[in-house]
Amino acid sequence: MACFGVGDFRTCQISWPARTVSLSSVTTFTFTHCSFVKAITRRRTMSRPPPKKLLSALFNTRFEPFSKPVNCTTFIATQNIASDDRHPLHIPTSNRLDNWNPQRLHWVIRTPVAVSKKRTIRSWVTRRFRDTFISELEKSGFNRWGEPLAASKNRRPLTGALAITLLRPALTAASEDVRDICSQILRKNILSRQRP
Repeated sequence: MACFGVGDFRTCQISWPARTVSLSSVTTFTFTHCSFVKAITRRRTMSRPPPKKLLSALFNTRFEPFSKPVNCTTFIATQNIASDDRHPLHIPTSNRLDNWNPQRLHWVIRTPVAVSKKRTIRSWVTRRFRDTFISELEKSGFNRWGEPLAASKNRRPLTGALAITLLRPALTAASEDVRDICSQILRKNILSRQRP
C-alpha cells in the first residue's frame, strides 16, 4: 500500500496487491496503525436550490371587468337552462340570474380532473386556494365579495367576474407559492382594472 502524502489533496492513489485504486476529490486522510489509509471524500459541488416553479404555470385566469349575469364564473349550460322553460332547473336558475348583483366581485376557483382524479384531493386544492384568496382580499381591505371592510365613501367595491382554473402543478405548490399566486391575481387582474 502506498500513498503520496498527508494533507489536502485532490487526487490520491492507493496501491493494493494486484490492483490500483484512484480516489478523486480526497480532502483528508489519516494513518491508522500504519496498515491502511482512511480516506474521507467530500464532494465539493455547490448545492443549488431546486428551480422555483413559474407561478404562471400553476393557473389560468379569465377576468371580465364588465360582467353580465352569464359570465365566466357560471356554468356553460346556464344560458341554455335559463332559456328552456321545460328544463327542471329553469326556475332556480332564472331566479339566480334575476338576483345577480353587478356591484360585487364574482369569482370562482375551478380544479379540473386533470389536477387529480380523486374528488377529495381536488376539493382540498380548491379550498386551499380559496382560503388564501379570501385572506389576500382581507389584507387589501375587502371581504370575500369585494366589498370594503371599512365603510368609506372614497373606496368603491370591487366588481367584475374572475375565473381561476388551476393546473396540475398547483397540486404540489408550496404555501408561499399559493400566497404569491393569489396576491398576483388580485393585484394584476382586479385591483389594477378597477375604475377610480
